[in-house]
Amino acid sequence: MENKMKKPQELSPRAAKAWNRFLLFWPRLTDAETPSMHLLSEKWAEWEEAHENVVKNGMVIKLPNGWESPNPFLVIRTKAGAAMQRMIRDLTSAPAITEDPDDELVF
Repeated sequence: MENKMKKPQELSPRAAKAWNRFLLFWPRLTDAETPSMHLLSEKWAEWEEAHENVVKNGMVIKLPNGWESPNPFLVIRTKAGAAMQRMIRDLTSAPAITEDPDDELVF
């Protein structure tokens, strides 16, 4: 079944790549799920950017005053990851994903 969902024009480049990847997993999504997919794609982009920062700079960074501090991108990564988990749970329970009217019921 071909996906009929339209990709929002305002997605960031990183989120647009995530959108395309997600459609491979959820080919039955409809326009009703567009807002959720939009948010998920943007959260993925946010998580990915924060993750790259943590990988590059480490979990502890040195502040301009010389003190060490937890990398603030850890919080961003953690919150974006938690938000994505909730969104994925919601999307995977959407009827468009779990039901196909063309599928026959097999008992």
